[in-house]
Amino acid sequence: MTETIKAAGVVLLRKAGQGGHEVAVIHRPHRQDWTLPKGKVDPGESLPQTAVREVAEETGLAVTLGVPLSSQHYNVGDAPKTVHYWRSNTVAGAFTPNAEADELRWLAPESVKALLTYEHDRALVDEACAAPDTVPLLLVRHAHAGDRDTWLAAGRADSERPLSERGLRAVPAVAAIARAYGVRHVITSPAARCTQTVAGLRAFAAWQESPWVQDGADIGSDGFEQVLATLADTREPAALCTHGEQVDWLVSHFGQAPRAFSKGGVLVVHRRAEDLGMVVATEWYPPPR
Repeated sequence: MTETIKAAGVVLLRKAGQGGHEVAVIHRPHRQDWTLPKGKVDPGESLPQTAVREVAEETGLAVTLGVPLSSQHYNVGDAPKTVHYWRSNTVAGAFTPNAEADELRWLAPESVKALLTYEHDRALVDEACAAPDTVPLLLVRHAHAGDRDTWLAAGRADSERPLSERGLRAVPAVAAIARAYGVRHVITSPAARCTQTVAGLRAFAAWQESPWVQDGADIGSDGFEQVLATLADTREPAALCTHGEQVDWLVSHFGQAPRAFSKGGVLVVHRRAEDLGMVVATEWYPPPR
């Protein structure tokens, strides 16, 4: 069976007059078409990482991802292809013509749909413009750590137990996902295996260590409730790194079905910007193999 080609892209929006939007569309000279920014996954990349990289390469714009949109499925020759899309906003940058895209236009949705070459792109524009603004919250379970019994037998504190080699492979993946969603704040358990898991976020997110989300902490405590209140009031993308029991509780708290939450995995919870208590969509990213 032919392996599916995986790709990722965005519907890139910016605010226009009277509460409307303008949509970015690019012209690809090598295909002579008008389409949405997208491209194939590079080895080792997560889908969100691919999406923001491809936009940067094709448009020169730095973007962050919002709510996920419908995926597109079609064949390229004999190979099936799936393209994952997100609603997206521009953070910085300016378009410069390049080999992949020689023109970018910002147009009203109806004008964009008239220009686009492919029908599936037109449907995505409608979906993106109808979707709400959201604020992502990343729930991160710490990555794989060394053997607990061996560590404790040596007389060392469990809170100091570091990530294993396997766990360390998840660190750049977690950081790349967090950057793709524009995370600006991180709350983490002070346990070494948690702070190491989200260490890559220190470069771009405000850092807070909280004993109320460490292993064994009381989920019913006032301190844990305060952490939840902080997240509820944070209107910028945030991440919370904690342990298995707390993650399981949080998944249920946000109205999601229980799942096997692998160490080093990330659950992205998209909350409606106008009502952060309303979950619009979720996405699951397992740790690297």
